[in-house]
Amino acid sequence: MNEIYIASCVVRIRPTHLVTVAAIIARLPGGEVIASHPEGRLVVVLEAAYAADITALIDAIRQLSGVLSVALAYQHTEKSEAMEECIA
Repeated sequence: MNEIYIASCVVRIRPTHLVTVAAIIARLPGGEVIASHPEGRLVVVLEAAYAADITALIDAIRQLSGVLSVALAYQHTEKSEAMEECIA
């Protein structure tokens, strides 16, 4: 059974690094910046095929220059087939 792992995080960043960090996260496989605040906060959604990949993405974000913290806000696992269903 194939599953999709989805997580959302709040990333606190030095405001001077906000644009750069947001661009890097957006280029990560499965990374998407949903919202940002100029004081240095991002809301990020991560998707991956394995839970370990989510952990690796979070660790990679933590290592970026200017990142102060990464807080996991939500985690969900869904069957891959469910993600392809049409919702009417």
